[in-house]
Amino acid sequence: MKEDQVMFKPSVFFDDNNELNDSGILLYVDALRLNREKELPGELTAHILRSPHDRRRILEYYEFIKDDDIRELMPHPYFAQH
Repeated sequence: MKEDQVMFKPSVFFDDNNELNDSGILLYVDALRLNREKELPGELTAHILRSPHDRRRILEYYEFIKDDDIRELMPHPYFAQH
């Protein structure tokens, strides 16, 4: 791993109740904006399929920022590594 890379463990995306925390929501929304959902951790995508509540939270935030310039996401701290 390069010095400037950050390791991401899937558990950092969930709170103590196994719901997505802000980091999990933001990563999923970034993936939607960058069309890179297939590169998300399997634990995250599996959770979204099981959790209508978190799926709604993701879609609501996505709708709020979907028209923002995606260049603000580059280089992305997660996707730049994958």
